[in-house]
Amino acid sequence: MGKYTWKDKVKAIGPGAVITASFIGPGTITVCTKAGAGFGYALLWTVIFATISTIVLQEMAARLGIITQEGLGEAVVKTFDNPILKKLSMVLVGFSIVSGCVAYIAGDLAGTALGLTTMIGGKSNVVAPLMGLIILALVYKGSFKVLEKLLTILVGLMAVIFVTTMIVAKPDLSNIFTGFMPTIPHKSLFTVIAIIGTTIVPYNFFIHAASAKNTWKNADELELSKWDIYFSISMGGLITAAIIITSATLMRGMSIQSAADLSVQLEPLLGK
Repeated sequence: MGKYTWKDKVKAIGPGAVITASFIGPGTITVCTKAGAGFGYALLWTVIFATISTIVLQEMAARLGIITQEGLGEAVVKTFDNPILKKLSMVLVGFSIVSGCVAYIAGDLAGTALGLTTMIGGKSNVVAPLMGLIILALVYKGSFKVLEKLLTILVGLMAVIFVTTMIVAKPDLSNIFTGFMPTIPHKSLFTVIAIIGTTIVPYNFFIHAASAKNTWKNADELELSKWDIYFSISMGGLITAAIIITSATLMRGMSIQSAADLSVQLEPLLGK
């Protein structure tokens, strides 16, 4: 038997949930809705591939953070002895993280603005900066642990909503299983790449290494980190698969033009 109880493992959920909340964003929801509407269940195999790959890579990043008590950036820089290569790696890592985060934040704020303006009206170019300022204030003034728990709750809520909607939609189980066989339908290659790319997110490695080292301090706690990763990222994979299955069942052949179109798949559970 392991040294940790189920209660300990439930309490450990946090850093992995932040990663799941990170990759289940507007990009994943849009791409997976289009995948289901355009190709039915055929691309479900990409979710399994991307989820397993993410678990493996994030576990490596978290383990590095816990064992070395350093972030991934420090580990990359320490790999080089040559001063020029060391500085070059610092510039490359710094530029990659900043540009990746800028692109990610822009996508999330655009998605948030689309959702809010669809529900309550207003202009996206006003709502997006306003939400950005609110989030900046939360991150600057708030506790990371509180934000971590909030994101954990939101991931759980998304899982309940999307999985319940998938069940209510009554998909064809026999067709779902055919989607687990790797195939690339005509004109689906970019969608395959997009599903994988919105799940395996490189800057999440840096986030995870940093949050893991702040949460756990020694090798004995690796078991808790692994549980957090396996559970949280599997939940992310389940949500992603549920989006594809639901949109394939309810939206097959539909053209996605707006945020309102994305929400069609939730109508069986939440109404219009």
